[in-house]
Amino acid sequence: MNFTPCVLPLVPIKIMGLSRAAGNRSRCLILGAAMSVGVMAFWMTLAIAITSISGFNATNKLFQYPAFTIAVGIIICIMAVGMCGFFSMNLPSWVDRVNPSQETVTGSFLFGIMAGVLSTPCTAPFMGAAAAWPQLRMQR
Repeated sequence: MNFTPCVLPLVPIKIMGLSRAAGNRSRCLILGAAMSVGVMAFWMTLAIAITSISGFNATNKLFQYPAFTIAVGIIICIMAVGMCGFFSMNLPSWVDRVNPSQETVTGSFLFGIMAGVLSTPCTAPFMGAAAAWPQLRMQR
């Protein structure tokens, strides 16, 4: 799933981060594993939400709620205005304390979550096939 077009630009960034830690092969393995755990944590959280929240059986259902669609639109507009340089926002000081550098286990884990989030729009063909396969097996 991490080689989908949405995530593909992140792969070289992660490889560069791992190559900085390449002096120690076990450190590279630990950072790569932390990123993988981050990706799995995102997808497991999404799976738990889909299975446990009543009426929420697919992520695309969120866009059927006008409040969600309007909120996403407002966030995108605010980000666009910010990218034009009309304002800037400082992150809270507690975010700086986390120090999510790619060269730390926490940073690699968070990078994995970001990769999972970015891959969601591109996984439709894979997820559609993965969801249809058990249904076809059950019909036989």
